Amino acid sequence: MSTSSHQFSLSTAVFIIDDPIFNGLAISLIFGIMISTLLTLVVIPVLYYAVMKNRLS
Repeated sequence: MSTSSHQFSLSTAVFIIDDPIFNGLAISLIFGIMISTLLTLVVIPVLYYAVMKNRLS
């Protein structure tokens, strides 16, 4: 469900990126989804691993 909603919102944002009124909205939507995905899939697990490694040592 989450992946399909990301794909849908990115595909709609690509279509409105040429519109001068909604250009800023499209850019913030695209980069917001990319950054939140990066945080969720990379940064949070690495921080969790580092904290748990120090705690167990």
